Amino acid sequence: MSAAAVVTTRVAGTGAPYYVLAVDEATGTSDAITSGRAQAQTWYMTHDSPPTAASPLLQQLLRTVDAVQKATGSDQLDLELVVDSDHRTHLLQVRPLVLHQPPDPETDRAVRRAVDTCAYRLEAERRKTHRALLGMAPWFSNMADWNPAEMIGQRPRPLAMSLYREVITNRTWAVQRAQYGYRDLRGIELLHEFAGQPYIDVRASLLSFIPAQLPFAPARRIVERQLEQLAAEPHLHDRIEFDVATTTATFDLDERLDTLTADAGLLPAHRAELRAALIAVTTAGIHRVDRDLRRVDLAAAHRIASSDRFADPLLRADHLLREIQTSIGLPFAHTARAAFLATALTRSAVIAGLASAASVQQFMQSLSTVSAQLRADGIKVAHNTMDWETFVHTYGHLRPGTYDPAVPRYSDAPELYLRPFVTRQSPVSAAITQPLGGGRLFTADPRTVTTALTRLGLNVDAAALTAFVRSAITARELGKFELSAWISDILTCLQTVGEQLGQTPDDVAFWRLRDVRGSSPFGWCSGCVA
Repeated sequence: MSAAAVVTTRVAGTGAPYYVLAVDEATGTSDAITSGRAQAQTWYMTHDSPPTAASPLLQQLLRTVDAVQKATGSDQLDLELVVDSDHRTHLLQVRPLVLHQPPDPETDRAVRRAVDTCAYRLEAERRKTHRALLGMAPWFSNMADWNPAEMIGQRPRPLAMSLYREVITNRTWAVQRAQYGYRDLRGIELLHEFAGQPYIDVRASLLSFIPAQLPFAPARRIVERQLEQLAAEPHLHDRIEFDVATTTATFDLDERLDTLTADAGLLPAHRAELRAALIAVTTAGIHRVDRDLRRVDLAAAHRIASSDRFADPLLRADHLLREIQTSIGLPFAHTARAAFLATALTRSAVIAGLASAASVQQFMQSLSTVSAQLRADGIKVAHNTMDWETFVHTYGHLRPGTYDPAVPRYSDAPELYLRPFVTRQSPVSAAITQPLGGGRLFTADPRTVTTALTRLGLNVDAAALTAFVRSAITARELGKFELSAWISDILTCLQTVGEQLGQTPDDVAFWRLRDVRGSSPFGWCSGCVA
């Protein structure tokens, strides 16, 4: 047997009008898919997909499915099929597909319209040309770079999507990369929306990690090779910076560049140029992290001051939206980049035998991060060295869904979210109300580490690198904490405006920022927000 397949003529959980084909071409047994033993590929195809959109095998399966649908008069079927070594299709079983509710024709038409719109927009994106993107076609992923699937979810409501774009993916992401020494992609949007779902342009992401000095031709060859790797290994979409792209100097930089040079066909001069540029980017990142952390502190002061300046919630939301990119979005993006540099360097130190996984873990656990401070402050409250109100005020802006106004803040339900942190520890642990901030990162002699850094080309010693890793991880956590405070304040202001209009937080979650700005369909404060 050459293939086995399980096909449903609609999505089992929702009844959506797609053929769902789970196809196994490896095991050679018809029950491998249903038993869960098969490593099947699953395909979703609309009922009116053109035949040319499918492979010959899928076309053959769909012809059989179509014949069974016509014979039964039903488009709600669950079929088991096999294709033998002579390429003949055999129907092993067919049964009705049990749905929670009958399909709705209007819903089916809406799905088809959405699919047609996505296809149109994808084709339009392919036809676009932009010099900064080196003429390459777009690739889309929901887990790459600023990972929208993790940050706002795979199906975010409109306000979360538009706010995330405003804060990060419209401009901030590209400004940060350009300021760090990578290619300048300002004017290119990183995030695209298809049928309400967010996708990152992987082509733009990879290009944004090529140092600015590298010429057009080798930059394009590198990105084309990286996209080829992703096509062959799609599971790397959420690990692009670690396993696909080379974006910073690490202890294994030369080995990574040797592989990249061979795969992308780089000239020795281009390899040398790329190496020098990555060293320069990393050096600049090491030296600027404390400056970026100070900007995070300034952003906190600026946000707090605004609460006294604007009594009207819409005016305060307007002010925060005007300031969020430059005041905290960009500083946070810089601290996030520094933390990546730190993480990449520590991982490569383990590979190089300069540190152990245990020493890195112990070092990270010793850092004074926000989460460590939250636990420590909870112990303080339990032992009456911090009052409950101060504890709630400090951490109350946090939300389980940072960008979703329908998700309550910790301060809205403090007993649910914050009370579990108020625990009495043993006398020894209770006395430790602050993270130690110590820990040894490297297991090798500091002189050995410094020699390796010198050989790499980074003009820092082991102590300076340890200090950078500590600062970078701490700065990212503080930056994320402060950014969440800005977003929480904006959402709270919009919730208040919604209440004034008789709308619930769920209603507000379906607004977009353009509704808040100027020509609002709700008719409030037209023209007061840019």
